[in-house]
Amino acid sequence: MASPPTIPQPPVKKGCSGIVVFMIAVFCMVVGFIVGAGGLYAYLMYNENALSSLGLESAAPPPVAVAQTQPQANTQQLANVYALVYPIEETLRIDGNIDITTVRNRIATQRFSFQKCYQQELKKNPDLKGEISLQFTVSNPSGEIIAAVSRQNTTGNDALPQCLVKDIKSWKFGKVDGGPHSVVRFDTLFLPISSARPPE
Repeated sequence: MASPPTIPQPPVKKGCSGIVVFMIAVFCMVVGFIVGAGGLYAYLMYNENALSSLGLESAAPPPVAVAQTQPQANTQQLANVYALVYPIEETLRIDGNIDITTVRNRIATQRFSFQKCYQQELKKNPDLKGEISLQFTVSNPSGEIIAAVSRQNTTGNDALPQCLVKDIKSWKFGKVDGGPHSVVRFDTLFLPISSARPPE
């Protein structure tokens, strides 16, 4: 009896080995990690609120209160202080031949220059007040001031009499007949007058 014919079997295809599959899986995982890290980096770089949206932003420290110092003097108060300068006529003394009326008129006129000196010092000390005794010597032939000094000073301020003496040295009188010079002495009162309204 004849044997049945043998049916040829299709060839069996061999797949990839396990090592190759493992390497491909590792490669894909590394590539995915790199791509994901790059995307996260780009998100954090170009999005200002990225940290807060991810809940990674640290809490900001509480603001520190800065103590503000108060100015030493009230500028409004200084603006309302008026410099009152009052040459005391009863203290006027003249030793020499210079005309007393001429001297009185000059002192009364120059009182406004004295006010500038006083106002300048009131900006530093609005309570500055007192009397200053002044003395100057006139050269009779030329009418120029050859000496000027301050004597008594109850204001406790040194800059004020210096400013007054500097102004007196710029005075000029007419020629005086008789004697080489004349000496003039007088006192001046300085008072700060405030125009500010008293608190209600």
